[in-house]
Amino acid sequence: MEGEDGVDVDPDLELFEQKAHFYRGRAKIDIQRLRDEEGVNEPTRTIDEQNVVRLHQVYELDDCLRLDPDHFVPALVDPLLLREALTLSQL
Repeated sequence: MEGEDGVDVDPDLELFEQKAHFYRGRAKIDIQRLRDEEGVNEPTRTIDEQNVVRLHQVYELDDCLRLDPDHFVPALVDPLLLREALTLSQL
């Protein structure tokens, strides 16, 4: 892939740099505290009750491994709320 100046650009490096520009860290929060922006994430499918039962069984047997980075939820945080949370946490 060529950049604006005609020099080959590594797509992985470019993606990393874009993400690094905005990344501020990670936080552990209660899942009940997550909220969609109004109207942004409308449900795209119906809930399959059999799948819900299956997932409960999987979590009971294998645990949900909530500290595994593959299970993290990417989120956008309002900069003012982030600053307030960091101040309250004395960070």
